[in-house]
Amino acid sequence: MRIIAFNWKLNPATAKQAEGLLDTYRASASHHKNSLVVICPPFEYLFSFAIRHSPLATGFSLGAQDCFWENLGPYTGTVSALNLKLSGIDYVILGHSERRLHLGETDAMVNKKTLNAVGSGLKPILCFGEALEIHEKGESAIKKFIKKQISDDLKGLNSFSLSQRSNIIFVYEPIWAISSNSGNVAENPEEAAGIIKYIKSLLATDYQLPAARVLYGGSVNQKNISGILAHETIDGFLVGRASLDKEEAKKIVEECDAKP
Repeated sequence: MRIIAFNWKLNPATAKQAEGLLDTYRASASHHKNSLVVICPPFEYLFSFAIRHSPLATGFSLGAQDCFWENLGPYTGTVSALNLKLSGIDYVILGHSERRLHLGETDAMVNKKTLNAVGSGLKPILCFGEALEIHEKGESAIKKFIKKQISDDLKGLNSFSLSQRSNIIFVYEPIWAISSNSGNVAENPEEAAGIIKYIKSLLATDYQLPAARVLYGGSVNQKNISGILAHETIDGFLVGRASLDKEEAKKIVEECDAKP
């Protein structure tokens, strides 16, 4: 079962447009056989969707684009993991490169958010990946960076039970390959699969997660997804720009469903 997380980011502009986009996912939901679809809209749409659309009835799940590391307190403008869970939302994207870049989010902050999300019963979709200057240094530099980032982001995770740790979904998201940075050019599928294989080995050794699910994120679209799907070590996708295009989203799910 592949996981496809559609990250709408700060889109679309109106509630009417959001409902129209959601209708596309709802219409194709009954055809999902080999895919788990998670839709991650902005907060202004997320809670209304959670109230009106049951995952059991629609065939997709809902995810938030972030949460805070505390569940109560004087933290203006934040959203708690516990509140998300109690509102019927199961997933949350954490550590996305855009938050790291534009909002100054550090690995220490991502770590605290991840631990709180796991403890609150959410399923984090945890992102990490290298910038272009590291990527250009070659595989050894990439692996060294990834290993440290995983270690920093997951510090203290082993205090949780195996079932709780297993709720985390990991995303290899090379920053340079995100569509807004790369001009919609994804990482070479073979290279991405190699790094994901390395990530899985780290998770199995250091966190006793031999069955960890690792997705790929970065300029995924209907044109390149079949080539990426050829590598079975990749367990799914975090989709950004293409998630806003009804036909693109539909084709991505169809491609995933066509390949068990």
